[in-house]
Amino acid sequence: MKKYLPTIRDYALILASSLIQAVSLRLFFIPANLASGGISGIAQLINHYTHWPIGLMVLIGNVPLFYFGMAFF
Repeated sequence: MKKYLPTIRDYALILASSLIQAVSLRLFFIPANLASGGISGIAQLINHYTHWPIGLMVLIGNVPLFYFGMAFF
């Protein structure tokens, strides 16, 4: 079985999609008080009730997902 190695293109696509998500959160979802799905939606709900930064909550929520993704890849 051949092991998959990520390329520069993969990293560029991840960076571009993260940028699009961050812009959509900042410009559309947060001002309209709408919650998106997944970790970012949970981070928005936590921010609404505790005023903790959304970016920090997204980072904290994604760290376990990155770990499990690396462990089972």
